[in-house]
Amino acid sequence: MGIDVHVYTVYGVQIPMNEELMDHYDDIYNDCTADMIIDGMSGEYIILGRILFSSPNFRWHDGGGDVRKEILPEELPEIEREYRMDFARWFPDFTHLLDGKFRLMTLTHYS
Repeated sequence: MGIDVHVYTVYGVQIPMNEELMDHYDDIYNDCTADMIIDGMSGEYIILGRILFSSPNFRWHDGGGDVRKEILPEELPEIEREYRMDFARWFPDFTHLLDGKFRLMTLTHYS
């Protein structure tokens, strides 16, 4: 047993863990196209937003994932608009969770 380690860059909002959202997500997980990063280790947060960069899994040193990604600031408003529409399609009762200001975030994620 081990821990998967990824580095992500996401444009979105961070919210506290939300059990109602997670229950709904569990029902649609296989089909859902709205990106989210769930803190499964400590259960403290969820990041709702478009994943712009995803590293290889450092646990296995696999070759998958991105090694470099250019993010153009002028594209961020369109990325936000498209994500909000996609999220609303899958989570119509939870759109209020996107009320915060979208931010560009880079994080190391353990799962």
